[in-house]
Amino acid sequence: MPANSSSDAAPQPLPRTAQTRFERPRDIVSGAVWRIVVRTSMLALQASLTLTIVTDMKLNSMC
Repeated sequence: MPANSSSDAAPQPLPRTAQTRFERPRDIVSGAVWRIVVRTSMLALQASLTLTIVTDMKLNSMC
C-alpha cells in the first residue's frame, strides 16, 4: 500500500520506468537460467535413476 501512496509524487514514476526497463532483460535472463538449471537437474536425476536401474539389473543377472 505505501507504494501506491508514493506513486502520487511526480518525480518517482520516472526512475521506476527506467528501473523496469533495465529489470525486464534481467528477469528474462534469470528466467532462462532458472529453466536451464531445472532442466539440467531433471536430466541429472533421470540419468542417475537409469544408472541405478541398469546397475541393479546387471547385479541381479550376475547373481
